[in-house]
Amino acid sequence: MLRLFSLVLLGSSSIALAQVPPAPPEPTPPVEEAAPVEEAAPVEEAAQVEEAAPEEPPMRKVCRRVEVVGSAIGRTVCTMRPVRAPKPKN
Repeated sequence: MLRLFSLVLLGSSSIALAQVPPAPPEPTPPVEEAAPVEEAAPVEEAAQVEEAAPEEPPMRKVCRRVEVVGSAIGRTVCTMRPVRAPKPKN
């Protein structure tokens, strides 16, 4: 009897919560248009800045397997490493 009463109580409260209407959305304020922004530097100066930036070395993905304690299945750990330039032959 107590189980039946608790099920009825739980069921009626969940139905009551499901029937509560959601709160109405808040009205949004009107959006003002922004004034056009002038460019701070000419295009030529921006191109020179890009050329002066150092280039990143080519990267490769290196993966290795790591044993996990308490598990028969290992874990794979991957990292990005730069590609070494080949050594010149003498």
